Amino acid sequence: MFGPAEGEPEALRRYGLSKGGFSFKPKKNLAPLQAADMFAWLTYQWLLNECEGKKLNPIAMESFKDFYLHRNKAFLEGGYNKRADLADWVRKKGFVIPPE
Repeated sequence: MFGPAEGEPEALRRYGLSKGGFSFKPKKNLAPLQAADMFAWLTYQWLLNECEGKKLNPIAMESFKDFYLHRNKAFLEGGYNKRADLADWVRKKGFVIPPE
């Protein structure tokens, strides 16, 4: 399925694919990567909900609650910044932000 897209000149920009950049090896050998992928997906889903109001997938909601409540809320910490927050931070560092 990815083979034809891999050869396109814009494959890296459009699909994130580079030659030989994917495989279908047995997943039992890639458990840590699967965990990182799942956590990244969950974080992305949560941010879409927070920033764009997209309804959360029920699996994302259940997983987020599990991570958030794990060990008395000590596992999942952090947040996100909106564009205005990032622009303020950059200005505080002494940099000038060019107009869009």
